[in-house]
Amino acid sequence: MRNFICTICVGLLLAGCATRHPSLPPSNGPSQPPAAPSPKSGGNKKPHNTTFGHAKPLKRQQIQTSGSPIRGGGSRAHKTGNQQPPPKSIKKNASPAVMSLVNSADKAMNQQKPDRAGSLIERALNLAPRNPFLYQKLAAIRLAQKQPGQAVQLARKSNSLAGSNPFIKQMNWQLIAQADKDQGHKSAGRQAVLRANKYKRIANQY
Repeated sequence: MRNFICTICVGLLLAGCATRHPSLPPSNGPSQPPAAPSPKSGGNKKPHNTTFGHAKPLKRQQIQTSGSPIRGGGSRAHKTGNQQPPPKSIKKNASPAVMSLVNSADKAMNQQKPDRAGSLIERALNLAPRNPFLYQKLAAIRLAQKQPGQAVQLARKSNSLAGSNPFIKQMNWQLIAQADKDQGHKSAGRQAVLRANKYKRIANQY
């Protein structure tokens, strides 16, 4: 009986070996091609631009025309004609006492009295010793008195006090040109005329 049971067990084992399943392919073998990504998976999505410092396109700004106002500031160009012009006569920078003496000197010159006019301007200079208009007037008086040398010195003194005032310097160089001509200094006179014309052009910009 025991032999019969052993015989049956051996037969069952042999039958099981005959019907074994085939083995799986090795893990490093060829695999099936991957399935195409579905639209929901985002397979066709473009990669993000990871470049740092990439500036966004600026909006088109309005082009500023030359001389037009700039936001937050003044105009781009500032012409000389827009500036406050310097004084053209002594009336704007003299005290009433000085103007009284100047007016009296002008009347004396109209009456052909240059000596009296000169003394009045000298008195005015005692009150305003740094007024370039007074030196200019005294230079013109000395020229009328046939004293061209003193006229040149006074006109140059006026220039040294005039700063950048082209009106004063134009007249002074005209006085110097006339004084040089009276003294026979032709070359110096021509140079003085050129300088007078230079300041005349500057004065015309105001």
